[in-house]
This record gives sequence, structure tokens and C-alpha cells, in this order.
Amino acid sequence: MGEAYTPGLEVNEATVVRKRRVLPIPGKVVVEKGDKVEPETVVAVANIPGPLKTVDVRADLDISIGDVKEAINKWFKVKVGDHVRKGDLLAKRKYFFGRRVKESRAPIDGTIEYISNITGKVHIREPSIPVEVKAYIPGEVVEVLPKEGVIIETLAAFVQGIFGVGGETHGELVVVASPDEVITEDK
Repeated sequence: MGEAYTPGLEVNEATVVRKRRVLPIPGKVVVEKGDKVEPETVVAVANIPGPLKTVDVRADLDISIGDVKEAINKWFKVKVGDHVRKGDLLAKRKYFFGRRVKESRAPIDGTIEYISNITGKVHIREPSIPVEVKAYIPGEVVEVLPKEGVIIETLAAFVQGIFGVGGETHGELVVVASPDEVITEDK
């Protein structure tokens, strides 16, 4: 009779499981040591900076490179730190005796992060992307990793092997009797 080899297979009916739950970037831990948690409990949060969009205001206003410094003071309507909405006016230049106008508008919602006084480009940071790390297992927070996450401990049955369900998940594991097993009921 042959044997099947299952790499990494481990089965323990009762063991202490310690699970490290950490953020991908520094953030804030929202639970404390000793707290009881469930799989859906948020244990840490962070905000990943949004993408950066560059707007060539100098080109939009048709300004020469040598005139950028003066143009920033004269025609730019925004400064570093300002919040803008898509379509907001970044800069406006009147020319041809004030009868013609050239404008540069924000292509996205965001915050003005940088204005180059050399190139005349405005860099707008899109809103940050919130990230939450959940406990993943029921248990107790046994250690807090400041600005990073937590370690959670629980008593559990432990079955480890090669098995895929499409990513990190949690739920109840149900064991079904094999079709060859006869279940009888005493009367």
C-alpha cells in the first residue's frame, strides 16, 4: 500500500496560536494589550498617501521658462497646502490687452503639495487611501507593536497544509463524515 506525502502538513487538536497583524506602513494601533477581539475587529489603521498628479501650468498659460518665478506671484491662484477640487482654477493669465484669457485647472481633487518656481509645474496629491488591519482570529491582544500592529493569541485547533480559498479569510471549518462511514442512531 502506498503513502501520500503532504508537504507542510501539521495537525494539532489544541494549540496556542499567536498571530502577528501589522500594517504595511506606520499608522495607529486602535486596540490595547488585554483587549478581546473577533476576526472582524479593526486592530490598526493607516493612510497610504494618494498618487501625485503633475500639472504643467507654465505650458497651460504659455509662459516662458524665464518668466515662471514672476508668473507664480502674478497669476497663480493656489499655494502649497491648498485643497482643490477637480476643475478649480490653479492659474489665470490675461493677455492681448486683457481680451484673451488662458487658464490652468485642477484635473483631480487633492492638495497642492509642491509648486516648482523653475518649471512652473504644480504637483497635486490625491486623497489618501485608508488601510485597516483586522484581527483575523478571535482571541486576546497579548502585545502591541506601536504604530505597527498587534500580536493576538488564541487557543485553537490547528490544521496547516496546502489549501487555497482565494486569500486571507476566516470562518467555521465543518468536518463531514466520509461516505463509507455508517452512522447509526441508538433507539
